[in-house]
Amino acid sequence: MKIYNKQGLFSTCFGHLGRYQAQWVPILVCQALVLCHSAVAGRYSWVTKQDKIEELDERNALVKLKYQVKTGQVMDWICFGGCLLSLGVYLLTEELIWGCFAIVFGLVTGLGMILELALSFNYERKE
Repeated sequence: MKIYNKQGLFSTCFGHLGRYQAQWVPILVCQALVLCHSAVAGRYSWVTKQDKIEELDERNALVKLKYQVKTGQVMDWICFGGCLLSLGVYLLTEELIWGCFAIVFGLVTGLGMILELALSFNYERKE
């Protein structure tokens, strides 16, 4: 069996897909779009300048920090709720897996609180 095909690079790379080609069409389209965007961004310098300006914009940085803090707060409450729920199910069923879930959720919640406290002390000390 030959490894290569004389018809060209495309048929060499994608000729082995056979009946599965329909599944690869969205992936190939996405790759083509990424390559087109890279080509346009490389060709026109104003596209990359605009991206750099948006990246350095202070408002964008503040919005990013705000949603990261909000996401952290939501994840803390989800972990705390998961800890309480797992502990409650463990007490009702006495299955060890629920106790393990409660311990893991408790450790994650506790570690998050300790890190938040340490970072707030560090921030206050620097100011």
